[in-house]
Amino acid sequence: DNDNSDLRNVVAILKNNPLGKGWSHSYHIYAQVFSGLNTSGVQVNEKYIIIRWGDGTYYLYNIPEQKFVTRGVYDHFIPVAYDVNNNITEFKIKTKSLIEYSFYRINNQFECRQIKDRNNNTITLGYEFAECPGVSPGASCFATTAWRLKWVIDQVGGRQLTFSYQNGTNLISEVKDNIGRTVKFFVNRNTHNLDSTRNANNNSTKYRYCIGDTCSN
Repeated sequence: DNDNSDLRNVVAILKNNPLGKGWSHSYHIYAQVFSGLNTSGVQVNEKYIIIRWGDGTYYLYNIPEQKFVTRGVYDHFIPVAYDVNNNITEFKIKTKSLIEYSFYRINNQFECRQIKDRNNNTITLGYEFAECPGVSPGASCFATTAWRLKWVIDQVGGRQLTFSYQNGTNLISEVKDNIGRTVKFFVNRNTHNLDSTRNANNNSTKYRYCIGDTCSN
């Protein structure tokens, strides 16, 4: 149907993987507003919000119809705030397991700023401006790379994760916790493959990528 055709198109645009192609992490969560076509073929604004989850899956929400059109999704979409044009600027998603995700809008992008479980245990997420290679200073950056995750704080245990990036890119180089443990990521800037990782004990893991019988070194 038209909704799922649109989903395939926007997912192709939303390929933004800070750990390299095919990799993700639990807090790589954001949403994006997309326009669509009405029944007369005329472009209309604010037709879809597509939510990208940390496991790499996508949910498509149809704004005019006020429903998820992705099959098998039974979460609750809760609009919280609107702008003067009646566009959604803040929303929450509550899952069947009563986990609540809060999203806040910056331009056409929504960042997940808070995750709360059924016992009100809360994780907060903070962001910074992303790198925009090839974009002049002051010019707008493509929406899916306008912001990048900087820190995650577990309000119950006080644990904090801080994210650092390769210079001039939005590729994660390391994640450090608040007691000094660091995990390093080595993403190839040319191929965008994750070549290797190094854990807090300084043990390394290397990765190879194969197409058919041909594998990288």
